[in-house]
Amino acid sequence: MNVNLKKTCVYKVMNYKGDIIDNTVIVTLEKYIETLTNNEIKLKIGRIYNIKHRIKNYKCVIDKITRFNQNNKLGAFPLNKVLNDILGYRLIIETSFSIKDLMLNIIAITEQLPDNTKNKITVLDSSKNDYKAIHLYFKLNNRNYPVELQIWRICDKEKNKASHFEYKQNYMKWHVRDTELIDLYG
Repeated sequence: MNVNLKKTCVYKVMNYKGDIIDNTVIVTLEKYIETLTNNEIKLKIGRIYNIKHRIKNYKCVIDKITRFNQNNKLGAFPLNKVLNDILGYRLIIETSFSIKDLMLNIIAITEQLPDNTKNKITVLDSSKNDYKAIHLYFKLNNRNYPVELQIWRICDKEKNKASHFEYKQNYMKWHVRDTELIDLYG
């Protein structure tokens, strides 16, 4: 991709009314999603039982850009932070660690990696309300979209699913010209 995703903010792609103003980024996004979808079989990690993956669809990506454009500092967020989960994996593990201890262990593991690798990984405690998880983001450089890995404890699985469902319900109620955007740019 020729766009620096760290320096390109949402407002450079979409104006405050929700109109796309830089079609280059949108076309590139669409091609990226299409490439991931066409190669989805290669994205599966063996037959490991507790690892799932998903590719965010184009409509959801446009909706997310629109939400960040209108709700968060008028789009003053870099694209690599907004679109950090187009390709995502979820690993559900059996552990007695608390979320805090799990995160500390993951950080300790990443710290043992060579600098040129560990500098490409961000580890976050993404717990909020009933949702409990550690998210890792893997980014090669500022011209590639990050890949997200969610790590859930099995004891949090049901609450996390319910929390995600509730989030999606609120998200689905939010309508800002999505049909028009898809018709124009989809």
